[in-house]
Amino acid sequence: MLTLLSSLRPVNLLLVILSQLTFYFLVITPSLQNDLRLNNGGLLYLFVICTVLITASGYLVNDYFDFENDDINKKSKGFNNKHSLLILYYSLSLAGFFIALYIAYSIGNPLLSLIYAAATLLLYLYSSHLKSTVLLGNILVSLFTTMVFMILIVAEWPALEIQKLNNLNAYYNLIGMFIFFGLFAFCISMVREIVKDIEDSHGDTISGVHTLPVAWGVEKAKIVAAFFGFALLSVLSGWFYSTISFKGNIWLIIVFILTLLLPNIYLIYKCLSSKDIIDFKSVSQLSKIIMFLGLFF
Repeated sequence: MLTLLSSLRPVNLLLVILSQLTFYFLVITPSLQNDLRLNNGGLLYLFVICTVLITASGYLVNDYFDFENDDINKKSKGFNNKHSLLILYYSLSLAGFFIALYIAYSIGNPLLSLIYAAATLLLYLYSSHLKSTVLLGNILVSLFTTMVFMILIVAEWPALEIQKLNNLNAYYNLIGMFIFFGLFAFCISMVREIVKDIEDSHGDTISGVHTLPVAWGVEKAKIVAAFFGFALLSVLSGWFYSTISFKGNIWLIIVFILTLLLPNIYLIYKCLSSKDIIDFKSVSQLSKIIMFLGLFF
């Protein structure tokens, strides 16, 4: 059981669960209120399970293709043979696909099942081919992280269209808020993915995997990670000046600065100053914390 949990990254899966539920109940539900389709019959929780299954299957297929490389990087593996990883990968992928079909049928949105199938295929291609290309693999994973939030909007798009008919200004405000969350999730994920590649650069060099730090060097990779940190700071600053500061709540302003702006500045500093694996692991953990805290604003 412990070996299974190791391969499934339970902390990351818990973060996916908390992120989707928090985003739905704190952002989507108050904004759209009526005509929400996932609010019926426990569909939201099936939706979250579906997302967890595709995420877990992505971890498994990544471990499958990284099996030998993880030995070089001295990473612990949940399974002692690749065959077990592949069997569990196909099992979780199929289970998730059937759940996606049921949800798509229940809410009358076949696009959801197509998105699930496409995401599963892209995660496989990422692990088998795209991971070893400079930045492309990082961008793909960051887009998938963004879709953890945006897929909920796709599911509830009819409610958004009703909002457009009833109140056009509110509709555009919602679109702006969703774009902010998308950019926020993408930028913080890019920082984390590049930092993870730096952690694995020794093994990737030996294995011939041409990630960003292998192709350009660790120092340049740190600068690219910091660039996305600055991009994130720009997104947060824009959100602060356009939304948070206008609410006139001094405590909200203080909390926003303490929990997002200052940690983001520290994240940029750590991206540039980190020297060893322990430092880079702390950057990776900090990026997770910032992503989760961003859900509350």
